Amino acid sequence: MAQSDMTRWVARRCLQPREKRWRLDALAGVALPEAEICEKLVVFSKKMGDVTSSTEQDVARKKHTEVDSLNGYVVSRGAEVGVPTPLNHMLTALLKLIEAKF
Repeated sequence: MAQSDMTRWVARRCLQPREKRWRLDALAGVALPEAEICEKLVVFSKKMGDVTSSTEQDVARKKHTEVDSLNGYVVSRGAEVGVPTPLNHMLTALLKLIEAKF
């Protein structure tokens, strides 16, 4: 994702209504300062620039990814604490479908 795309994604994510956001605070059992996190994410995404994630690199090389350890963990932890994680669930399922073709 190019820098401007990432910055826009982070900004849109931070501006979504609370009920549509992932409840990372519930997963960890702590309250997170949302405004501060969103501000830091925007700054971080600008500093990162145009990068490729390790998952994207793995798919390009037709290697199995760490999706179970990353998004898969969020899905299972969310289920344990009763927090829906539909985006993480969808990403995990899609990556598993892609990996099945390797």
